[in-house]
Amino acid sequence: NLSGAISQAIPVLAILGLAAGILMIAGEFDLSLGFALTFNAIIFIRAVEAFGWAVGIAAGILSGVFVALVNGLIVVATKIPSFIATLGMSFFWGGASIFINGTTPAMIMEGEDKAALEALFTQDFGSFRAQLIWLLIIGVGTWFFLHRHRLGNHIFAVGGNPSAAKAISINPSRVKLMAFAIFGALVGFASILIAVRT
Repeated sequence: NLSGAISQAIPVLAILGLAAGILMIAGEFDLSLGFALTFNAIIFIRAVEAFGWAVGIAAGILSGVFVALVNGLIVVATKIPSFIATLGMSFFWGGASIFINGTTPAMIMEGEDKAALEALFTQDFGSFRAQLIWLLIIGVGTWFFLHRHRLGNHIFAVGGNPSAAKAISINPSRVKLMAFAIFGALVGFASILIAVRT
């Protein structure tokens, strides 16, 4: 159970939970997460095929940041509630995935890139797999960011009371966009874990 279910499926869900949690602390949420996962995974796979695994990883994470920042800019600039804006954008990202990839499955072909990605993200260490290590690294990093860093305090302040945060010279729009970007980076990373595992 530890090697199979717990150390493969749960870390991805936990990383997505951390991503959504950071955004919720900032007072927003993103309902396009499922479609963004698919879009990011497709970008990752296409970049690996074209440029290799290192560029693919960067592309997967950066596409997650891009998707989330587009959603965040719509929310911040138009003042449309994130529930409505991101629900609408989820259909856009779903359509973008089909436009880029079509309806055929996207997969990483056999070769050096596939072997390197499997060693980095899905390595089997006997009683657990690499995804569990990634979850621990990201979980500890997220905790330190939220509870021991000035920007983490800003996220709590903006989510708790944007007017009070603005009164003490915190820019709520900038902090919300930062929270969307962090959300996107974590979703992009989770999409890489899913793509490599499947």
